[in-house]
Amino acid sequence: METQAGWVLVIDNDEPSHPLYQAVLGEMGFSIEICTRSTQVPLALSRRSFELLIIDPNTAGSQSINVLAQLYRQVTPASVIVVGCNLLPDIVETSMRDGGPGLLNRPWSAEQLRAMVGATMGQQQSSLLGQVIHAPGSSVRATVESDLQRLYQQIVRIILARFTADRVSLMLWNDGSDFINVVASEGFPFALPGERTALLYDSLSGWVIRHMEPLLLEPDVALPFDMQNSWRNVALCAGMCAPLAVRGRVLGVLTAARRCDQPAYTSDDLDEMVELTYQAAWVLDFVQSQLHAHRRTQFLVRLYNLSNALLAVNTAREVEQIVVAHLSETLPEARGYLFLRESDSPGINSIVALNRASQSDLNLDILHDDPGLVGQVLADGIPRMRQPSNQRELAAWEQQLASQRDQVLCCAALKTDSSMYGAIEIVTRPLSFGEDELQYLVAAATLIAPVLEKVQRHAAVAWAADRYSTLFQSASDAILLIEMKSMTIVLANAMAERLSGYSQADLMLIAPNRLIAPGRTGRSAPSVADLLAGNVPEYAGYLHTRSGYNIPVSFAPSVVSYASARYLLLLIRNNTEAQRQAQQLAQQEKLSGMTRLTASIAHEINNPLQALHNTLHLLLNRPFTEEKRERLLSMAQMEVNRMAEIVRRMLDLHRPAAEDMRPSSVHSLLDGALNSAAPQLQQHHVLIERDWFAQLPRVLAIGGHLKQAFYDLIVNAAEAMPDGGRLIIRTRSEENGGLMQQVLIDFIDSGPGISENEAKLIFEPFYSTKRTGLGLGLAVSYSIVERHGGSLSVSSSTSGSTFHVALPAAPVVQK
Repeated sequence: METQAGWVLVIDNDEPSHPLYQAVLGEMGFSIEICTRSTQVPLALSRRSFELLIIDPNTAGSQSINVLAQLYRQVTPASVIVVGCNLLPDIVETSMRDGGPGLLNRPWSAEQLRAMVGATMGQQQSSLLGQVIHAPGSSVRATVESDLQRLYQQIVRIILARFTADRVSLMLWNDGSDFINVVASEGFPFALPGERTALLYDSLSGWVIRHMEPLLLEPDVALPFDMQNSWRNVALCAGMCAPLAVRGRVLGVLTAARRCDQPAYTSDDLDEMVELTYQAAWVLDFVQSQLHAHRRTQFLVRLYNLSNALLAVNTAREVEQIVVAHLSETLPEARGYLFLRESDSPGINSIVALNRASQSDLNLDILHDDPGLVGQVLADGIPRMRQPSNQRELAAWEQQLASQRDQVLCCAALKTDSSMYGAIEIVTRPLSFGEDELQYLVAAATLIAPVLEKVQRHAAVAWAADRYSTLFQSASDAILLIEMKSMTIVLANAMAERLSGYSQADLMLIAPNRLIAPGRTGRSAPSVADLLAGNVPEYAGYLHTRSGYNIPVSFAPSVVSYASARYLLLLIRNNTEAQRQAQQLAQQEKLSGMTRLTASIAHEINNPLQALHNTLHLLLNRPFTEEKRERLLSMAQMEVNRMAEIVRRMLDLHRPAAEDMRPSSVHSLLDGALNSAAPQLQQHHVLIERDWFAQLPRVLAIGGHLKQAFYDLIVNAAEAMPDGGRLIIRTRSEENGGLMQQVLIDFIDSGPGISENEAKLIFEPFYSTKRTGLGLGLAVSYSIVERHGGSLSVSSSTSGSTFHVALPAAPVVQK
């Protein structure tokens, strides 16, 4: 019949104690099963689960640890009371104070038994209550670890009672570590778990682990490597040390020692110690496996929660807060730092302290000067775990962070496939940080890094969008963004609103061609449709404003493709002020030109006029012979003719195009000019070379005017070669920026060339480098070519000069 309190398994062959067990435990509501031999225990454990085990290791013998193993395979591990015999009072008192209830020293009374059972069961119930309340939350891992810690203590107490030891220590070792850590200890001198360590390569325990061999420690007997002083002191003289090994893997060591006034251990004791240690290794391996399973489950749950929390973040600050809170809760015993780096930064930008790490002990300057383990991880992205003994790899601030030699440093990179975003470095004790914790830290870093990448890219995009929006709205020119398929305005900046008088909402409702008026018209002028199609690099026109005015502007279109759509970015510059300044400059230039022309005309006419004045004065005031008189009148006639020629050439320079322009053949006009200039060419021994394009288009021209310009250019070239030479006349056609066809005529002479200063003045009226002539030929030619919509320019070198004539081709009439 099951009772409310549960079942108690008593393993004790001391028959006088049985009535006390029955009385005390029965009063407390327990049902009892008593085993007096170790062979009875398996049958009892197969029948039911037990809530309490009272065990005398001297009765259970070599099966004592196996009993613990069976109890820890129950759903809920049982509470355990170890019964010892003739243990020293100070050992029992210290055990109860530091290790908690669970050690009962024979002889004991009914009251002592009742108190011990109550305390032990109360401790177990408190642990179970915590498990029920917090599962499956953050306390699951702590509850499992507390079960493991109780198992450590129970193993140590069984060894203490079985071998009547004065000190027992259970020490565990993490593979690869240089330290062995005390996890449970009983007796004298006492050591708290985690506060004592031994070096793997400089201790008796390290020797047993490295060689996987037990040692019997006898007084005054030499030990391997002369390690007598490694464990003995003035109080302890004899002992045993056996490795905890399972499946070829060493977990740690169990050590039992006696004071010098107690008998030394024998080889039989060592054999039984080895057997118990073997059993302890298996039960520890089993419980640790359960703990690892709990940890892995808990870590997976926490990683899932971390992933969900990170999904909603939008800023690096939010990532930082979530990561710090998560790591602090998941690894409460760890201290360290979170190092964050922006993707385009050469180094770490910020440092955040975790748990109890001091922010004042580390700053960016210290990290830059001495990066230590973090620098190695940031360099290659490989996680690392180091102990403080590896001082060559650790920075000074890392050695200060891991101030105790039994601690371990672990660092994992926050790295994606494209960039490094920082690292997490923590320091903790090896017993609370193993392979599972390292894998968790790496997995957490793997989750955090892409989120940091996302928020940094999001911040960069937001910053760029804000920057471009600010530049767009702050531009001094008006800007319109037009969707080309629907030909609608989708965006306008503030200057576009001010210039047009329309708001952005109004502009989005207006067709772009209603806002734009053409400037120059004509067959060759681009249209507004060309502008809105993005077919012209720039366009001069007018902008219709809300007030009804047309503002002179220049348009610069750019076609932009985005998200499978084509947009026209239209830059609009207000030319009102520029046009006013250009008109003012042109007027000033006209006045200046008129002044220069007037001065030149006055100078040119003054000379023959002065000569005519003198001649007439002589004829009127002095008597001359008929012959002399005729000569003076002839001279006067020459000066009058000279003034008439000047006036005629001036009229040629500025006369309007009275005749209608007609399509004309450039080659025919050149032939006519060459025929007219034949005497001058022969006089100067100039050879003509024709390099003419056969399919040269016609030009719109007043034939006589253009022939005159060609004549002046040919004569000018001949006069530049007084000792003879070659004049090449070359014709060709080309496209002018894709808008219209041009006819090009080059006059290439082999004369001495023109200086740079002379080239600047050569088209000015009355400017000439020759002794004879009026200096109007090139000026007239320039004026004629310009009135035909063309251009005249010169380039020169020491091997000759070239005059370039460019004329617009006549449009082809479609038949």
